[in-house]
Amino acid sequence: TADSLIAGDVYLLNGQSNMQYSRLDANLNFTDQYIRTFGIQTDSVNWGTYNSGGNNTNDTAFHTANSYIQITTLSQQNKYSIGAIGQYLGKYILDSFNIPTCFINGAVIGTSIKSHTRKNSNPQDSTTIYGKLLYRFKKARLETKIKSIVWFQGEADCSPESSSYVTFNPRGASGPYLYKTYFDSLYKSWVTDYDFNNIFVYQLRPANLYRPYQSIFREKQRQFQNDYHDTVQVVPTLGVPGRNADNVHYDAAGYDYFAHSIF
Repeated sequence: TADSLIAGDVYLLNGQSNMQYSRLDANLNFTDQYIRTFGIQTDSVNWGTYNSGGNNTNDTAFHTANSYIQITTLSQQNKYSIGAIGQYLGKYILDSFNIPTCFINGAVIGTSIKSHTRKNSNPQDSTTIYGKLLYRFKKARLETKIKSIVWFQGEADCSPESSSYVTFNPRGASGPYLYKTYFDSLYKSWVTDYDFNNIFVYQLRPANLYRPYQSIFREKQRQFQNDYHDTVQVVPTLGVPGRNADNVHYDAAGYDYFAHSIF
């Protein structure tokens, strides 16, 4: 019999702020030794490389995951955060099936899909978002054991004139018309580097912030389920409770809802 089980289900989480965010909310003030992560978030927005800011590539071990931080201030660092969606999903799985989980979250606030694409000449380049995430999975020896990839991204690419943070997007934004092209590139990279069962894609919800291109962008995302057949499941985000005043993010109830929608 097994006497040193690390995790049963493994999830790759990625995207931008909604996948990364948490809130200072008592409903998220929980941890469990069987909800784990591996390696570290490199700073409060997971933007820093492993070779700067005192982060060490040797910090590659399994840790108890958490998400009880307020990341909107960009001032609080939590190296072992998996975001609110990951934390809630882990709790649902543990409470319902008694299965330990490992979540590795590579999301970065305000990033375009281009900023998440693979550097083919050096896939594990630690100065890239893709490379840092792949590095953590390979060190954990989990890249061939992923149950699901969960992708929540698009706000930075919804308009051709995206005003997303330049700091986090040295490659620029794709805009709605090229989004499918870049997603296909990312999808093929995932197929090359990982072994996974399926991909969940949260579809960007309508909001005044994203006009006038939101309908075009949402249609591009909707088509993923047809383009990739049974591999990609597009998750609607209409009617989600707990929407914040910024019309983009959510409180704990919203992220709980998102986790339950893919449970």
